[in-house]
Amino acid sequence: MEVKQIVSKLLESNTYVVSNNNKSIIIDAGAEIENVLPQTIGTKVEAVLLTHLHFDHCYNLLSYVNQFNCPVYVFNTDFVGLNPFTLASMFGKLTLPKNCYKSLQGVTKLNLAGLTVECFHTPGHSLDSMSFKINDCLFSGDTLFYNSIGRTDLETSNRLNMLQSLELLKGVTFNVCYSGHGKSSTYAEQQENIKYFLLEL
Repeated sequence: MEVKQIVSKLLESNTYVVSNNNKSIIIDAGAEIENVLPQTIGTKVEAVLLTHLHFDHCYNLLSYVNQFNCPVYVFNTDFVGLNPFTLASMFGKLTLPKNCYKSLQGVTKLNLAGLTVECFHTPGHSLDSMSFKINDCLFSGDTLFYNSIGRTDLETSNRLNMLQSLELLKGVTFNVCYSGHGKSSTYAEQQENIKYFLLEL
């Protein structure tokens, strides 16, 4: 398995291409398609997984769907396009395709690209936040960052939800944490990070 990180021009959100032999998965859709496409050459993209619906993580989703013709997994399809979840009021109008979504609500595992994807609902930064574990990698969206965590002062954010999600992720083992913004971190670094914010949040 190989993980490739592409940083978007919009708020520097991260998009990840996770490839396994001749298949791949894309996590988040903020990066421009012209920068993502070269990282998928030689693979069939089986799905796009969204960690949450904030504008900067799905701004280029329509171009991904048009290019790869694959399903898009979100926490709850009822939230798609709703202003509190996209934060469109902060960033401008956002148009998303609605006929290709699949709900992750109640789903704990997916089998995609020959890989097992463990799915964790981790609200706090947003009500629909998801984290994904693939092999020894955790994709935390905007829940965990290097030496920080996601904001809890936005629409659908919730401090108590974040504390519960931190407790959940504290019990998940991994080698590398790939965040929605910034650089990756190690398991040891995230254990210290989570410990700190469980006390200080």
